[in-house]
Amino acid sequence: YLKVDHAEAEHLTGLGDPAAAARRLAEYGPREVVLTRSEGVLVWAEGQVHRAPFTPRSLAGRTGRGDTCFSTYVGWRLDHGAAEAARLAGAVTTLKQEKPGPWRGPLSAAREIIEAGR
Repeated sequence: YLKVDHAEAEHLTGLGDPAAAARRLAEYGPREVVLTRSEGVLVWAEGQVHRAPFTPRSLAGRTGRGDTCFSTYVGWRLDHGAAEAARLAGAVTTLKQEKPGPWRGPLSAAREIIEAGR
């Protein structure tokens, strides 16, 4: 796995398009690339792009969102597909951004975000 934000991906590849940059980074060796931007997370895995939005109602807890996103993705990915792991990472990161500090909420709260299409 490789986790980068959009600026890092562009710097490393010279490509401004996040999907193209993630694909290029995967060519360097990692099997999966997790790319975060203010709008959400983009994952390149198994030759496909998966996206999930960040839709926080507040940015009070913005610090640490990349760590939250990546750790959620990798943890869920161990037993689930890339698309599902990306959706959960997007939802958990959405909730994390709404409050300072680490996210300690229930999984059901993240599932509600996914089910609501938020």
